[in-house]
Amino acid sequence: MKRAILTIFLLFAVMAGVCAAEAVLVPTLAVNTEDQVKGVLPARPLYIPRVSQVVRGQSFELVSGVVDPEFRNEKLQLNGTLTIKTPDGSEKIVFKNAKMFAFDKKVSGIIISNVQCNICFEDSDKDGSYVFSLSLYDPAERRKILKSKPVTVVLTGKKSDLSPVSEKELSDIFTKYYLNPRPERLLAALDAFWKLDVKKRSEKNKKYEPRIFLYGFAEAFRLNPHLWDELPEHAVNLSKEQKKLFAMLLVGIGSDAVAKLTPRLDAEVLETIRSFKQRNPLYIARVRSGAHLDCLWIKYMITGRLEPVKQIAAELRKKEVFTLEQAKAKQAKGEKLTPEEIKKFNNFIITMAAYWSLQSNIRQNHRLLKFYLEAIVVRKEYVDNTAGSLLVAILKKSSEKNNKTTSAAEEKRNKQKEL
Repeated sequence: MKRAILTIFLLFAVMAGVCAAEAVLVPTLAVNTEDQVKGVLPARPLYIPRVSQVVRGQSFELVSGVVDPEFRNEKLQLNGTLTIKTPDGSEKIVFKNAKMFAFDKKVSGIIISNVQCNICFEDSDKDGSYVFSLSLYDPAERRKILKSKPVTVVLTGKKSDLSPVSEKELSDIFTKYYLNPRPERLLAALDAFWKLDVKKRSEKNKKYEPRIFLYGFAEAFRLNPHLWDELPEHAVNLSKEQKKLFAMLLVGIGSDAVAKLTPRLDAEVLETIRSFKQRNPLYIARVRSGAHLDCLWIKYMITGRLEPVKQIAAELRKKEVFTLEQAKAKQAKGEKLTPEEIKKFNNFIITMAAYWSLQSNIRQNHRLLKFYLEAIVVRKEYVDNTAGSLLVAILKKSSEKNNKTTSAAEEKRNKQKEL
């Protein structure tokens, strides 16, 4: 079993109104814990999905926290010891007496530790249940203060669920991944994508953009290197065009994946990879289209990270634009747009698409997204005042909608009481 202890300095109170004085330990596949703590205002809940089952080679994180620590003095330090009970009943120490919390003033809520631990089971580890426990100590008084409830992670030999994936499930895997990571379905989802690609091309669907799917797969597989070995087996009997897409996917995942799989790749796939000349065809340096915005949304929905949200919000900045009304007026006169007007019109379309998509995704109960935008506005981290004003408008509309929904629900409950 590999383990790595990471110091990432996350001493922030992040949620109030929870049970008093306890240690918290959460095994998770989430990759956005640090972003949530730093990028969200205090007293907002964290979204850390718990993982209960993993496979060999699959890394997961143990997030440690403390709820409403008790102070005898103004200052408090808590050291921690993490133990693991293996399937054969033996107990091992993962780390001992690590400095996990240090406070110079009283705090409340759930506080995430500056010490996190990554675990990765190896071939020598046995299948079965592994039980982790965290104990917190006050080194000044040499006494145990808190102990977490034991958490169990099951090690299994089965890497993937390869049962067929429907188009709806394919969409759900991407749009809900950071809330409910399902790496065991990624290879089956890739199989479904190849079939969808054939279907969309046969329909000559002009709105179909395969790169958006590839961008999502690249993000997801990058987080799950334990699945890389199986990728070639899920890229057989592909058309010439699909082999190019597979090459794009591998380069998008990263150079480590390409290097590992090169001996097993089709000659056409290798030729396409070489044609990119170490350039990542899925990399978005600057948003130039609505499809680029879609890719950034996929990145957010898979990782839950703050970076793509900031990139999308940045597209609300002040730009030189040529509006839809101006474009229609010119077309009505039989005139074509100049290259400069086309550039400005594209600016207008991207700004409107960014505004609409931010508003739409907040309405679809992406609460973490709302928390990120709140912090950007309160901390004035927007790119300019134009972007800031539009973000304020988006948040205001979201609050108005929530208030209307709450009022309607209350009215319904009152009517039921009257009856």
